[in-house]
Amino acid sequence: MKRLLFIILIVAMLAGVLAAPVAASGSAQTVAYVVKPNDTLSSIARQFCTTWQQIYHINQAVIGPNPNVLRSGTVLQVPNQCGGQPPQPAPCNLGPIPHAMGPLNGNIYTVVLGDTLFSIARRFCTSVEHLAVSNGIRHPWRIYAGQRLVTPVPTQPTPQPTPQPTPPSQRFLSITSPLANQVVNPTFTATGAGAGLFEGNVVVTAFTSAGAQLARQAVTLQGPNVGAGGAGTWTATLTVNVPPGTPGFVEASSPQSNVAPVRVNVIYGQQPAGATIAITSPPPNITLPRTFSVIGTASGVQQGAVVVQALSRDGAVLFSETSVAVPGGSGTWIVTLTVSLSSATDGQIVAFWSQNTGVRANILVRFSGV
Repeated sequence: MKRLLFIILIVAMLAGVLAAPVAASGSAQTVAYVVKPNDTLSSIARQFCTTWQQIYHINQAVIGPNPNVLRSGTVLQVPNQCGGQPPQPAPCNLGPIPHAMGPLNGNIYTVVLGDTLFSIARRFCTSVEHLAVSNGIRHPWRIYAGQRLVTPVPTQPTPQPTPQPTPPSQRFLSITSPLANQVVNPTFTATGAGAGLFEGNVVVTAFTSAGAQLARQAVTLQGPNVGAGGAGTWTATLTVNVPPGTPGFVEASSPQSNVAPVRVNVIYGQQPAGATIAITSPPPNITLPRTFSVIGTASGVQQGAVVVQALSRDGAVLFSETSVAVPGGSGTWIVTLTVSLSSATDGQIVAFWSQNTGVRANILVRFSGV
């Protein structure tokens, strides 16, 4: 009988030992979770494969009577039924709170007097255990003022310097094409550059020589930081409806930029058929002496003479010869010009028919002035 009782006792003990792991395997590990802004019990439950009712049942005394009201920084005990390591909550920064009032530089927090690791963990939506492990702290209750802690808040990128507006002395607006007194087609493209302009804005307008507006287009500088005053280039396409040979000018302006408008004189319209003028000498882009000859050809200019001018690059007349006759309206013409300047200057030579300024030719040169 005693032997039977002993056997029963041994079997019962073995059954208890075998049953313990089974119960343990079915239990969930409880982890500490710091409530973040916009958290709900349901969203937290999804992270840990549990239900909001289970979380509320465990933490009712902390949450209060209303499960729909959660306060940021509240520490909840949550059953983790996902298995493995508990999911890490997204890092956050609740800002200075009691006992976590130190400064944050990037993701480095500096401890100040009165701080506790528990409150610092609440501030950054993490756990005491995570902060301790991340910073090699063996005794979480022992931290000191001036200690630097790595937090889960991501390091903020280095801010890029804000482009500074261009100083007024560097403001400018220019027209690079068309050239002064150039003949332009009814639809033509104007180009230029600028800097220090309000939001990079440029208004390009075509006028007659009497100031009547023919066309206008608003464009924006193209280039880095043009909105903050940087330098850039502009392009505008204009269409005018005037008879060929109509004189006028193209103007570029920038309202609200405190920069003077710029303009260039042009001739609108294509050359009339049957009449031509060409400059054969000197060649373009050559440096000329103080006195030089200009040779060219003309065709179909029966009435009037060929006018030859030496101009600066912006269109100012440096020398003008208006008595170049072309016998029969076609043939070769030659003139001698003298340009007296104190220093070398970029410019152009223009030749046109006195009866129709749309019949013309021009080349870019450099006047030495000596």
